[in-house]
Amino acid sequence: MSLFLWIGAGSNYTSATLKTVWGTDTTSNRATGQVNLASSVNNYFEVTGVQLEPNSVCTPFQYRLYGEELALCQRYFYKINGTGQYEPVASAGVNQAATNHWRTQASLPVPMRKALTTADMTHVLLAAYDGAGIVIVTAGAIVGHAIGSTMLSIDWSSGGSLTTGRPVVVLTNPYGSASYFQVSAEL
Repeated sequence: MSLFLWIGAGSNYTSATLKTVWGTDTTSNRATGQVNLASSVNNYFEVTGVQLEPNSVCTPFQYRLYGEELALCQRYFYKINGTGQYEPVASAGVNQAATNHWRTQASLPVPMRKALTTADMTHVLLAAYDGAGIVIVTAGAIVGHAIGSTMLSIDWSSGGSLTTGRPVVVLTNPYGSASYFQVSAEL
């Protein structure tokens, strides 16, 4: 048995009459009656309730709540997107070392599946705010390892100066559509 889900097909596959009974396979009626997903940029395709089994024995369908499934996924990947507003990424009690370099702590929603490294962190167009002004974050690297199981210690650098001794928060930049912070513990 084969199951084909046609989400777009040319006239070579849609020019015949839709079959309503079992019969031989004909190329011209393979996708007759299908809605062409590619006909508009606003079309979409949704699938739910499908479970693949690795063997010939079917098991009961595993239903998970959205929050449970999200938490399981966030063990591997977590991303804070810019949403047109300042979204907090990390914060620190005091501005350290130099006015353009500081260390923050970032909270993660669930424990990651492994200790993260510098290569597991990515950021684009972040901003730092110290209560007096905002500067663009130009670099960041994870320092050491996770503090506990859901906290990161991160060193940051900025292209501008912050005030020594003030608390600092790292934020997504609402003026950049590609503003985000992410960590990955993919396999």
